[in-house]
Amino acid sequence: MGTTKLGAALTGFAAFVVFTIAFAVTRGDLGAGLQAGAMIGIGVLVAHWFAATPRRHPVKQCGAPTPQP
Repeated sequence: MGTTKLGAALTGFAAFVVFTIAFAVTRGDLGAGLQAGAMIGIGVLVAHWFAATPRRHPVKQCGAPTPQP
């Protein structure tokens, strides 16, 4: 099952919402929650976006046959 860029965007947004609420509730400061949520959400988005981007040269797995283009 492959990762899609839409899934990356949804996961990044979900991380933003969850961490914003978590920090805002635990620290009682919405500004800190928004900052933490934005940082973590963007990090998750970027990581998943690059994971969804196809590689130019497929990586050979141990013991697996070499993929043919």
